[in-house]
Amino acid sequence: MGLNYRNTRVSLDEELERLALVRQRICSMLERVDVRMKAVAAAAETLANAYEAKGPEVHFPETKPAEFEVTATIRDLMQTGSEFTVPQIRDVLISRGWKTEDYKNPLAFIHTVLKRRIKAGEVEAGKTPDGGKFYFDVRGRAEMEEKQREYRTMRREANRAQGIVFAEFKRRIDGPCRTILAANPKGITAKAVCRELTNAGVEMPSHWSNPVMGIKQVLRGLAGVECFPAIRNDVRQNFWRLKPKT
Repeated sequence: MGLNYRNTRVSLDEELERLALVRQRICSMLERVDVRMKAVAAAAETLANAYEAKGPEVHFPETKPAEFEVTATIRDLMQTGSEFTVPQIRDVLISRGWKTEDYKNPLAFIHTVLKRRIKAGEVEAGKTPDGGKFYFDVRGRAEMEEKQREYRTMRREANRAQGIVFAEFKRRIDGPCRTILAANPKGITAKAVCRELTNAGVEMPSHWSNPVMGIKQVLRGLAGVECFPAIRNDVRQNFWRLKPKT
């Protein structure tokens, strides 16, 4: 059985499309960063000009940087699509340097931010098992679920491809394995079988992180082969051999 090149090509095309979407999101994020950098640079230039001119003090419109930073941090946090309760959001904000002493009721403030985002259609709420509420970013949740679907598809395709490779490898080493077992009628360990195959020039599948475990799987699937425990050199091990003819 050969590798299905058509399905593999389709999977590669889908991966290219996914990467293109990732690049698009990154470019969009960079554009937003550029806008913020230009705004900060413009403000810095205004301050520099005012300082050099030593003119009257420049008064900027009153802002609420703390509220802006909290709202932005909540938005960034929830972009992952994960579910968060209000106390969890508070704990993350505190870990990132939020000073709750500046607020009479920090949890109420977070609730207010979330309500605004719910009204804007950016966030939705759900029920926890104990009757509480959790919140998640709508767009972030959709992107997370899409990534999970892509991952499951990729894993299925990878598993299918590995299954094809294993079946072909098993067919190819059936004879060499039986030859090695026949030469060791008292039994031989899977590690020794693996070593003899390697010495004979057999190349193990590239995706095998543990070739000995892979050889054990091959031996289990060979007809007329059995595994038995034995103690040799004071060590208990599993050995493999051809089943005795009855």
